[in-house]
Amino acid sequence: MDAISFVLGVQSAQLRGTQLKDLVYAFDVADREKKRAAYVRLVYETEEGEEIVFSRHITPAGTGEYRIANKVVTAEAYNDRLKDFGILVKARNFLVFQGDIESVASKSPKDLTSLVETVSGSEELKKEYELARVAKKDAEDAQQVAFTKRKGLQTQRRQMKEQKEEAEKHLRMTKELDDAKAERALFKLFHIDFDAKRHEDDIAEASGALKEHDARVEACAKDVEEKRSLKATHAKKQLMLERKARSPRTGPRTTASAR
Repeated sequence: MDAISFVLGVQSAQLRGTQLKDLVYAFDVADREKKRAAYVRLVYETEEGEEIVFSRHITPAGTGEYRIANKVVTAEAYNDRLKDFGILVKARNFLVFQGDIESVASKSPKDLTSLVETVSGSEELKKEYELARVAKKDAEDAQQVAFTKRKGLQTQRRQMKEQKEEAEKHLRMTKELDDAKAERALFKLFHIDFDAKRHEDDIAEASGALKEHDARVEACAKDVEEKRSLKATHAKKQLMLERKARSPRTGPRTTASAR
């Protein structure tokens, strides 16, 4: 039992001895003082017929050594190779030690679950499971952050789209207003030009009429001047005739009428 447990990697503390050298047979105390070596070899035959040799040694110095196919390996590599064939050193699923059944029956639900996880190998996946769980939580958090960011970007995009539409509408209306102002200015210029031409014609016509009026006034002034001159002449003649009529004359009187 000790030999099988020893070659399958069970620690010496779980066997009948506190040190590895305690496992080496000694006849008496004097024999125990001698430095002796020991080993146990296990040959495992696979389904394909391949033989794999496991061996565990106790050197004369009292240290342990693991070998696979006579090649020295670490205890971890040794146990991992045994695990490939369903032999779990930690769970000791290959041998039933004294008191194991009673120990399993008296375990608490938590300890029993831990034992089942150890035997099934899921305990060794605990670290990987925790890493995966943390990675899953980080991924969910990242997804939530990305979702929130995406939602914020969509809101921002919608706002920017509305602002863009408002800006385009403002530019369009500004252009329409500028076009309307330009059209109104051109319309006013057209009418101003039209009115200017019309007034020019009226002014020309009025200038012609004014010239004709001035000519008539001038002619009338000349006529008036001539008539005034003629009137003055007649008045002068009348005054002379009146003077002649009032002055005494020699000779026979005659009655004359002058007009």
